[in-house]
Amino acid sequence: MRDVIGAYQTQVVELAHRKIAHTSMLTRFLAAYRSRLSAHMDQIADYLNWYERDPDARKPAALLDEYIRTADLLDNDPGPPRTDPISKYMDSVQQQLSQ
Repeated sequence: MRDVIGAYQTQVVELAHRKIAHTSMLTRFLAAYRSRLSAHMDQIADYLNWYERDPDARKPAALLDEYIRTADLLDNDPGPPRTDPISKYMDSVQQQLSQ
């Protein structure tokens, strides 16, 4: 609603300075825009209420949480040290850069 309120403030300032050229048209536009925005906000609230109430809707979120936990575990587990030539070279470069 920030845009709507800002437009109304601008319109009030223009009216205060006697600039009334497109006031009625702008007022109708802002009223229609405010109405569409309010309807959209209601739809969002309805969806969120449905999502909180529907236990099946939470299953994908639980799967995502499990995936994130597994990914974190894998990130924290360095695994066995690699001994291939490229890994040895990268380790030596890293040591040189850290000194």
